[in-house]
Amino acid sequence: MKVYIKEHKRHAGKWIYEGYKSAWTHLGYDTEYYSDLHDIKGDDYQLMALDGDVNFSNISKLEKANRVYLYTQPNHFPLPWGSHPNFVSTCPLNVIDVINKMDNVYKWSFGMVTDFHKKWGHVHEIPLAFDSRTHAGLVISAKGENSLAPPASNSGGIDNPTTGVIAQEVLSINPDAVTIDDSGYYLVNYGEL
Repeated sequence: MKVYIKEHKRHAGKWIYEGYKSAWTHLGYDTEYYSDLHDIKGDDYQLMALDGDVNFSNISKLEKANRVYLYTQPNHFPLPWGSHPNFVSTCPLNVIDVINKMDNVYKWSFGMVTDFHKKWGHVHEIPLAFDSRTHAGLVISAKGENSLAPPASNSGGIDNPTTGVIAQEVLSINPDAVTIDDSGYYLVNYGEL
């Protein structure tokens, strides 16, 4: 099955969505970037879309998809950030009402979902690999709890990326390389890889 992913040519979106493309490809999916929802062909596909790209002229692309992973932004946000396009959805409210009735749409957002998202109904929180306020890495413990950990790179930012592995993925392939510390967090022994 094909997975269509919104193409981002610059800024953080470029790296974030390249990561999603890589993850889908790693799972065995055929992936393709799109720049406009009207570019999507066929009927057997999944879709990673942005809320601001959806309107009544292209909502059929969401309706036809097997599954849609829709990045949703708040409906409103306090100033000064509320005037920035990265902090407020441009999706029309009548389109949001239609999307909220679709069973195939998984709505998500980075970071904490608050009352600012309330017109979207239930929105899932998907954390970034690091907390953008503290630049500390997000770690998921063996108990399933989230916790902040030291940054993954010297600056903690995208301009200085490093490589690493996710302990839960290593655990399924090489369990001897993963241990659990006293606090219940996974640790990877890179010497065992």
